[in-house]
Amino acid sequence: MNRTLTIALTLLLLAYAVPLASVSHVEAQQSGLGAPLNKVIVYKDLVYEIKYVAPLKTAEQTNTTTTNSSKPNATASEMTYKSTLTYKVVSVEGPLLNVSIEGRIPPGVTVLANGTKTLDIIREPLSPYYPYIPPQFLYPINMTNITELFVTQLGVLISTSDNYSILLVSPSFDNGTLISTLSSNAWNGSAQVKIRPNGLLESLIMSTANGGTIEMTLVNYSNPVALSFIAGPHILNAASQPLLYAVKTFVPLYNSLQVTGYLQFVIPYVITNDSYLSYYYAIRPQGGQYVVSPQGVSGVPVYLFIKVVNVTRDPSVILPQVGQKVVRWGNTTLTLVGTQNITVLSNSYSTFVYSGIENRTQNVTLWVTPSGVVVRELVTSIVQQVPIVELELVKPVLIPATQTYSSPVSFGGPTTLPYKVVNPETSYIIAVVFAVVVVIIATLVRLR
Repeated sequence: MNRTLTIALTLLLLAYAVPLASVSHVEAQQSGLGAPLNKVIVYKDLVYEIKYVAPLKTAEQTNTTTTNSSKPNATASEMTYKSTLTYKVVSVEGPLLNVSIEGRIPPGVTVLANGTKTLDIIREPLSPYYPYIPPQFLYPINMTNITELFVTQLGVLISTSDNYSILLVSPSFDNGTLISTLSSNAWNGSAQVKIRPNGLLESLIMSTANGGTIEMTLVNYSNPVALSFIAGPHILNAASQPLLYAVKTFVPLYNSLQVTGYLQFVIPYVITNDSYLSYYYAIRPQGGQYVVSPQGVSGVPVYLFIKVVNVTRDPSVILPQVGQKVVRWGNTTLTLVGTQNITVLSNSYSTFVYSGIENRTQNVTLWVTPSGVVVRELVTSIVQQVPIVELELVKPVLIPATQTYSSPVSFGGPTTLPYKVVNPETSYIIAVVFAVVVVIIATLVRLR
């Protein structure tokens, strides 16, 4: 989990949380959730028109054909370069595309390049080497019967690998086309984009490092091909319902674990035997506002996190290897210590119990159902012999991200959930809980 995302999730759980009063929800099981990701349609041939407006010094010093004839003393109107860029998918192997890129790259444009590139369409969406994102990432059709998850004027962070992320700022829809400001390390900056319902980049406008402006416009696409993936039964079974968790952290003032927030996990699609698409957000209701609480990521209020989860490298709330004697849980090796029937919030479960040491300082214990759902996670300090954090499954239920309260709610009010969130009345509590969660939130959520 990257540092920015860690801090964002931390603040989501801590920022003056209030009880979940009168929260409506959608009971599991949701039809279609956790479905295999299939029929991802990519197009073998893409053609883009490239328009580049160069800074004056570039236009004056470059003898490249422009919209008018090049001259030593070029005027502002002679700084526009136009060309065509074609993408041809040469071969496909699973999610890997081998793409040939050809065209005249305007001077000063470094984000685009000719040549042959290989990319993972799942873990490198909207890449300059093939500007496409599986539409299932942005349009989870299996959830349209619940609610829209995209909220205008708020941000969405898509993380597909440790080194690849996309930040969508103020996403909105116009007849199915997604319109947003995109910030991505793949593009080395921010851009105004339109994304078609089929996942193709329709247009892009962005500034270049040398002060120019580049525009990409899709003019043609053809030769569709369908990609299919094989999903393992363990993930399919565990992912078929939304999961709401209570997050407890140790508060010294109370000398006990106290609920500091709730985390909602939804798995619209299972991708392969070891990966799935996860939507997650923190719950913190306020009067007249959405139940989710957006927090700053690079100065953008982000409320929805979309993650491609690898179940062995960065698991969250599903353990498909359940039943095996030894499993990997992120960077930690866990050993099966037995089976146990437990009760979590009045719900009874038959579980496999796993335990292991993380970072030589913490003991991690998991209680996992035979289907692979983590119903309880407890992290304790080995040195201090006290609990640090606990994650408990409230129930298979979904609280829509776009739900709002019509009137303010107060601390200590009625709640339809089992716990009232601790009211951090003093800076002491805020400081203590903040310090604790900053350290262990990655342990709890495991989306590194």
